[in-house]
Amino acid sequence: MKFKQNTTQFLTSAFLAITLHSSADELRLGIDSDPPLREGAHAGYAPIVEKVAPAVVSIASTQNVAVPKIANRRFFDPFTGRLFQRRQMLPGREIIPQPKGTGSGVILTKDGYVVTNHHVIREADDIKVAVGNDGDLYDAKIIGFDEATDLAVLKIDGTDFPTVRIGSTKNLKAGDFALAIGSPFNLSNTVTHGIISALGRTDLGITGEAGYEDFIQTDASINPGNSGGALVDNKGRMIGINTAIFSRSGGNLGIGFAIPSDLVVNITEQIINYGEVRRGYLGVHLGDLTPDLAQALGVDEDGAVIHEVMPDSPAEKAGLQDGDVVTHLNDRPVDGAARLRLLVGTAQPGTEALFKIIREGKELEIKCQIGSQDRRISSRSGRPTQTRNGTLPGELVPGLQVADVTDEDRSRLALPEGTTGVIIESVAPDSPASRAKLSPGEMITGINRTPVTGVEDAFEVAENALGEKQGKLLLLRIIGENGSRYVAVKTS
Repeated sequence: MKFKQNTTQFLTSAFLAITLHSSADELRLGIDSDPPLREGAHAGYAPIVEKVAPAVVSIASTQNVAVPKIANRRFFDPFTGRLFQRRQMLPGREIIPQPKGTGSGVILTKDGYVVTNHHVIREADDIKVAVGNDGDLYDAKIIGFDEATDLAVLKIDGTDFPTVRIGSTKNLKAGDFALAIGSPFNLSNTVTHGIISALGRTDLGITGEAGYEDFIQTDASINPGNSGGALVDNKGRMIGINTAIFSRSGGNLGIGFAIPSDLVVNITEQIINYGEVRRGYLGVHLGDLTPDLAQALGVDEDGAVIHEVMPDSPAEKAGLQDGDVVTHLNDRPVDGAARLRLLVGTAQPGTEALFKIIREGKELEIKCQIGSQDRRISSRSGRPTQTRNGTLPGELVPGLQVADVTDEDRSRLALPEGTTGVIIESVAPDSPASRAKLSPGEMITGINRTPVTGVEDAFEVAENALGEKQGKLLLLRIIGENGSRYVAVKTS
């Protein structure tokens, strides 16, 4: 008992001694209150973010969904004393708002015009925009949208909203600095950094077959919810609207795409000023200049091939012809059909454009007044028929058998009476004709720019074109279900 008492007294004394010592000599860790380095080569990105982030907003949309009316009825079982519920369907339907999605947007004007992606607000019946650090909510109305570029313009009521400076994308280069600002996974004002990985990405299929694509590729992290946010340069200027990512899992893999600011401004101004997007129209069917086509057409630079000029179109009036290769439009290089389609589509109807072309090996310049897509002219189309029975006349080129054109063929392809050529009867698998993507039912109207009137004439024209040399290319003009095009086919 005495031992326990002595022990207790010892521990109490030791505790008091330690406490008194700690109070007299407490540990204090110093804190440096100076801000991080924000100047020079190792400066952070805070000054840039402070400029832009207030103008980047979060967007939430809902869609009104009609659902069956259901009532919960309460019943009492007198035998067991149990209370239970049973759901009962009522006549009619009720409208219930359902969350549609979230995304980001950028305020462009002090009176509240906001640009975002069309897919962020697609089919939305109610749109809320959260502005600022406090997330002040505003009701937004849709001013207009353009599915072809995946852009939409919203309006929120106010007079002194923060806005973003807009930078041109004409002078950007791969390797330039980039910040992505948005609201991924509902985390507002999230900032990621990286570089511009590539410029002028087309044929990605992000905006569909009828879309116009000219994307900036970046490795700045873009995730679900970033759509509609700002891609920013090192001067704090918006250079793009973040739109999509390449991903196998739904998360970021370092490949994101943004609509360049020059295109954003073009579309946004038209939506606000006119209530619609007015696109240029040329009136041609285009194709990429493949290596085989380039060899057959005698072209040694990039361009887009005019497969067909539509009747009474701006292209026909200007003197453009089937088989022309467009290399520049208004001094801007054309590296394929998608590029030329974009340049024409974003040109204002009624303006004059200068086309640099190559025709039969000669460089020409042609001025053309751009038309309006409101005057679109439908192309010929038809569905290939089955191969006819009977003896076929032999192969025009390896793997390609042809026959004379009938009135039924002309009717199917919506061609005028008297149109001459030969019909493709069969295409052998793994043949030069197959690799050139020729199909039964299509019509050959010319070989090496020489019109053909029938099978006998086609073989004679092909033989004269090839002469005694083997392994050359034949340039065929084809009419099929997608209109006209040129195809280069190897003869061996």
